[in-house]
Amino acid sequence: MQFTLRVLIAESSATVRKRIRALLEERGDVDGRWPIGKSQIPNPKSQIIEAADGAEAWVLFKVCKPQTVVLDLAMPDLNSVELLRQMKQRAPNCAVIVLSSSRESEIREECLRLGADAFLHKASEFMRLPAAVNLGFRTYGRVPGFAVPTNNAL
Repeated sequence: MQFTLRVLIAESSATVRKRIRALLEERGDVDGRWPIGKSQIPNPKSQIIEAADGAEAWVLFKVCKPQTVVLDLAMPDLNSVELLRQMKQRAPNCAVIVLSSSRESEIREECLRLGADAFLHKASEFMRLPAAVNLGFRTYGRVPGFAVPTNNAL
């Protein structure tokens, strides 16, 4: 059985989007493999979709139906917190990983309350992103929410 893996990267900075894509392609399972337990099933249909602003992210989310979204908390054109709320209402099993430069615990708590599956600080937790995305694929459609491992090991 073949699955189409889709990750939507919603990030305002082209440089950061490029870095996230490279990181996921290098260390993630979005290179065409679907993790099933300890084995991996080859899948040539994986996709990384990119959006530069909130409005574009919302359109691509509705059209492409990703299993996982990497969401920049500071997106132009549409409030990222509202975008998170809309995404989780439309597709509750979609894993949404919020990336933020903010260390404010209130923002983190609000995002997690609204259904974010992980909240990572860009400066200190960026390298945990592949583990979070991979875990999102593993739990997609089975378990709402998941815990990202505390170490950087994949």
